Amino acid sequence: MSRTVRVPIFVWLALAPIGAEGAPDSAGSNTADTLAARAAAVPADTFSVIYRLEEIVVYGRRPRDLSLVTELRGEQIGARGGGDIAHTLRLEPALLVTSGAKAETETRIRGFPASSVLVLVDGRPINTGYYGKTDLSMISSADIAAVQVVKGPASTAYGPNGMGGVINVITRSGLDEPGSSLGARFGDNGLRRLSLGHGGSRGRLRYRLSAYEQYRDGFPLSGSFEPTSIEDGGTRMNSGYHKAGGSIKTGYERVPGDLYTLTLDYNRSRREIPPTIYSWDAPHWRRFPEWVRYGASLSNERRLGGRFDMTAVLYADAQEDRLIEYSGPSMSEEEIEFDSKLENLTAGGSASVEGEVSSGHRVHAGIAFKYDGMDKKPDLDEPWVAHSITTGSAFVEDRFAPWTAATFTAGAQGAYYATESGGSARGAFLPTIALRQTLPWKIESRAAYSRAIRFPTLHALYSETSGNPGLRPETADKFEVGLERWLIGDGDRHLAVEASWFRNELEDLIYRPASSQQYRNVLESVLTGVEATLRVGWSERLTFEAGYVWIDRGASTAEIMEELSPHRLGLAATAQTRFGTRVRYDFSVLGERTTFVPGLTLAPYRYHGITLSQEVGGGLTLRVELFNLTDASYEEELGYPAPGRQFSAGFDWRI
Repeated sequence: MSRTVRVPIFVWLALAPIGAEGAPDSAGSNTADTLAARAAAVPADTFSVIYRLEEIVVYGRRPRDLSLVTELRGEQIGARGGGDIAHTLRLEPALLVTSGAKAETETRIRGFPASSVLVLVDGRPINTGYYGKTDLSMISSADIAAVQVVKGPASTAYGPNGMGGVINVITRSGLDEPGSSLGARFGDNGLRRLSLGHGGSRGRLRYRLSAYEQYRDGFPLSGSFEPTSIEDGGTRMNSGYHKAGGSIKTGYERVPGDLYTLTLDYNRSRREIPPTIYSWDAPHWRRFPEWVRYGASLSNERRLGGRFDMTAVLYADAQEDRLIEYSGPSMSEEEIEFDSKLENLTAGGSASVEGEVSSGHRVHAGIAFKYDGMDKKPDLDEPWVAHSITTGSAFVEDRFAPWTAATFTAGAQGAYYATESGGSARGAFLPTIALRQTLPWKIESRAAYSRAIRFPTLHALYSETSGNPGLRPETADKFEVGLERWLIGDGDRHLAVEASWFRNELEDLIYRPASSQQYRNVLESVLTGVEATLRVGWSERLTFEAGYVWIDRGASTAEIMEELSPHRLGLAATAQTRFGTRVRYDFSVLGERTTFVPGLTLAPYRYHGITLSQEVGGGLTLRVELFNLTDASYEEELGYPAPGRQFSAGFDWRI
């Protein structure tokens, strides 16, 4: 028997809840639900209730997305520890999250580069227009309600620039956990992570206030690290940071079915940048004395005529940073080689309508636009340089049941981009087709196809050293076929397996062999692979998960497979006692990886981590975190070793 599951999810530009993502069940039930009924849901639902703008309703054991999706709720995120979303997602086999040349995370999904991964925070795209990437280490996990990672073919409602996948980050509201919360962690190398939150409702007003601070002198290297002429071990050179931020999130229901939502957030950091550990690799001595990101979104969602939902959204996200490079490790003012500043502004809006237009057909359609602008000052004595790109899209998607136990999705998107001169406008037609079918023996099957696009970033077009204004957009034909079988139950005691085969045919991939060379379009590449997961629930207190990903490292993908393992295995086991003690153990294995240096590879490595929590009453939970338990020495990227063993302890207190 199917059960309703409330899943918070944002689409590109904070579009309305995607009807296409809320599949009918095998009996043909549709996803229509009144605003009042959704508002009446309680936190006991599978996913805590956020504002309606941030949720969809699906049926069955898991969301019926077009392709294999990873979803983590607040409790699961907290159990992984680490303090930021980057750490949370490092344990996912299909994702590779590394931190290299600028102490910023690189997040790849199934081999796609980080600039192809669309990152949303409360519906607002936060990929910078200049590089097209997002530093996930700057997203604190303390106030996160859920994260969803879309890895394969996706709904057309996400819009362009998510060719490599989509990461949805949903922050808490005043309804999911009313009251106050306080969290603290302290650890080696001066580690300090503090968080504070308060939420609730007053009549028709719902609100959530949160703040965080993170500090560390630097991270420890493994005790087995072999010193080089640049790095002698101990605490990693120039790896300290100080981060802080906060957010305000409010919702006001003027009348039943008419909801206004306002979100404001602010993040600031100061951090050093570790150099490569090899003298032959041209080490740089750099730091970010200033890094700031702030944003806002305003939305209105209302019920039209009892059958349709309409949403209108406006948002803006800005990022500013200052990067200083020095000629030597002392990093004195006399050694400054350049002092640059970069300002990014992303602003946009959308409007969409969703509803059941006829029996069994639920249609979602909308339009969106986005402006990406940047101002760059290469050095203090050089003039500011400004460039911009405008993008837009229109989409329509229909989901219906063509026959018993089946769900068919068909959608199309038109997308375009134009530079500030208007002379480089380009458009694209992007279709999506997907079929889900329940087979005998309760096997769920799915097959999906979508054509995705990634427009050139401002850096690829206009960089002083690498820019190429003649670049064509990247495109990918994404295919996925999968099976899911629940062998035993679907509650606390369960055994489930899921497997997917995927193929991504890339054209015009934007690539440069080195930072001093011009970007160019690589004609064709193919990424093919398999992803499989196993989930076991022995009881409410004992669970086990395993995931494996294999990606074909063929000749056509040599340019994008650098430092990417063709094999990755991840295991996680969680045990909980009746006394409130909870232990989570994580283990992952990465295979050998190629590098940009011919013949030089990075060795395989194994990672072990343990998080321990103990409920002591009164809403207080004590926590201990041990990462890289065996103190393994390995490099995430060539020349950038990962932290050795790390320890922290603290508490979470909810009032």
